[in-house]
Amino acid sequence: MIKCIIKMPYKIFPVRKGGKVIGYKVGKKDRGIMDNGRRYLSDKPLSKKRAEAQLKAVGISEAGRMGSPISLDRQKKNVVIFVPHSECFGDEDDQCDKDARKQSVTLFDKMRGATPAIRKETLDYVHQNADNLHLLVSRIHRNECDMLHGECSRNTKVMQKLKDLVASRGHNETFIMTIKSFPRGDELDRPNDDHLIVEYPRGKRTEANLIREVMEDTFGKNVVMKSEKGKNMVYDSFDSPVNVTLMMRDGTNF
Repeated sequence: MIKCIIKMPYKIFPVRKGGKVIGYKVGKKDRGIMDNGRRYLSDKPLSKKRAEAQLKAVGISEAGRMGSPISLDRQKKNVVIFVPHSECFGDEDDQCDKDARKQSVTLFDKMRGATPAIRKETLDYVHQNADNLHLLVSRIHRNECDMLHGECSRNTKVMQKLKDLVASRGHNETFIMTIKSFPRGDELDRPNDDHLIVEYPRGKRTEANLIREVMEDTFGKNVVMKSEKGKNMVYDSFDSPVNVTLMMRDGTNF
């Protein structure tokens, strides 16, 4: 199989004021105007750490725009799509994310393109990978263990698997996208609006905006940005440059 390697035409530029560097911005290497009409990805100067994270994240956006699955190049980032709750006790079960598993499989398939997937099933989870793209679906019901908000998740095999996947390339080289769904009429729902919610850790909006661009440009989604409130074990456990939760209403898909 022919590997497709995309070299990103972006770099970090120092921003100076009075001869002193006051921050950094990410833009095209030739300082040209991007497709969105802007010269840089952020309006305000960023810290060096946040600019580096933004430079890493832009790879997902460019791969999507160019129609090339990010999983084709091992030099690209480790990407993990994670479903914390996929088990449901029937159609009337309101304590599960009914369509999260289906949504995650669609996203995984679109992102891997023609790259073959390897599938492994255990009693606790289903794991598929296509090169450096992973799909990890928990078989735990939320009533059994709230993977995102409960201390029980520390001792689950699925959380250990997620840690192993991140450790295989390291936090800085891994993007994590948690997939959840919500029922029609939920407080996250909006009448007649098949929107996608991108939730992100506090202080990480700049990085999350790259995922917003992918979802708008590549998947044609109407995106609503939402900062996390309260505890989230995935956010708290992994300091990855991109670590977001994607949430859509049951009955919608990527």
